[in-house]
Amino acid sequence: MGERADFSFGTNPAWIEWRKPLAADLSVPLSIDDVRRALKRFLAQEWAARDLHLWAQFIALVGAYRFPSPPSDDEDYYDTAWDVIHDLSSPEAHGLATEATVRSQLAALERYGAQRFS
Repeated sequence: MGERADFSFGTNPAWIEWRKPLAADLSVPLSIDDVRRALKRFLAQEWAARDLHLWAQFIALVGAYRFPSPPSDDEDYYDTAWDVIHDLSSPEAHGLATEATVRSQLAALERYGAQRFS
């Protein structure tokens, strides 16, 4: 990433300054399974709480990550998943992830079932 941007995730506030602007229509696919995988990596002790925080902070700051289109009758369908990402990205407000908070977040994501969207 250092080739494309200067950044600091260890400061408050965190920031990204792109050396070359991102395309206005840039869209990076994000799935519920991506969020679940990150949470499970923390529970498996593959990631520390700070790693999970930085992952979520990057997604929140870049702004190009997108879930698939929501069902036509529920435009707020992904709010729970975004809440998980934003909570993880803001340890100043919500604290760093703990086993209990991550298990609670995984439980909240159960609303999406095992269904995968493309």
